[in-house]
Amino acid sequence: MNVRKMKIMSSIDLLTGVYNRNAMNNRISEDLNGSNPIPRPFGICFIDVNGLKATNDLKGHEAGDNLLKDVAVILNGLKTPDTDIYRVGGDDIIKAMQEADCEIYAVKAEYYSRHPETDWHNSNA
Repeated sequence: MNVRKMKIMSSIDLLTGVYNRNAMNNRISEDLNGSNPIPRPFGICFIDVNGLKATNDLKGHEAGDNLLKDVAVILNGLKTPDTDIYRVGGDDIIKAMQEADCEIYAVKAEYYSRHPETDWHNSNA
């Protein structure tokens, strides 16, 4: 296996296809050591995928995996060239944005928190 392929494999979450915690830690290190500073201003959205444990328990891990994949697809659909998405834990995702705000995510989060019956991860919402 060549070094380029190993670097990609060590920085991508194999389930969702977004960056993983290792990639996020490397990006933060690059900012801190000055080798690749993060442009200012920037925004961070912390996303906790509610319902993952219940989905795994009730419908199985394949359904839980599909939920995580659907979230990644939705976030990638809202992504701009200046955005990075990292899966940093089981159901924790971070979206880092340069010169962006989280208003669209706040609106969606508010809507879905008021409409928990919405099966948003299986729709085109």
